[in-house]
Amino acid sequence: MRRGRANARAPAAQRLRVMRTNVSSRLRELAVPFFGLLGALFVAWEGRRDIGPSPWARGSVSEQGYPYVGVVVVAGVIALESLAIYKILRPRSYERSWPRAVVALLTVVALLCFWTLGSSHARHLYLAHLNWLAIVMLLLLLLAIVSVAAAVARRITGGLSGPA
Repeated sequence: MRRGRANARAPAAQRLRVMRTNVSSRLRELAVPFFGLLGALFVAWEGRRDIGPSPWARGSVSEQGYPYVGVVVVAGVIALESLAIYKILRPRSYERSWPRAVVALLTVVALLCFWTLGSSHARHLYLAHLNWLAIVMLLLLLLAIVSVAAAVARRITGGLSGPA
């Protein structure tokens, strides 16, 4: 009698497992674009701090408006960087692949070093971009550490996995 109940529940459990897998893979796919959008919104928000007297116009009282062009350019740069990170990580097929996480981390570190070279006397939206890159770097560092730890644990246990 118990066996009949277990068989009746098996398809529902299997459907739940498939649904859970689909949701987690969808969240993985949306993580990088989501953080890219957050970075663009952060830059747009910080652009308002650049409104006011120009710090480069000495002795003049020229008012600057909202830096639309600068915000669009920096948001475009963030979109390209997010696309590069997405292409490196390939979230659809990412299964604790620590080399991808390390390559993405090294890419973001190189980008951060490059963009930091121009940060002297930079506008707020430029500094917001640097802050976004630093946060992404820390998140990728965390991803790399977790991926390496999972790979080491899998190697130690001989590839055995717990109950699924």
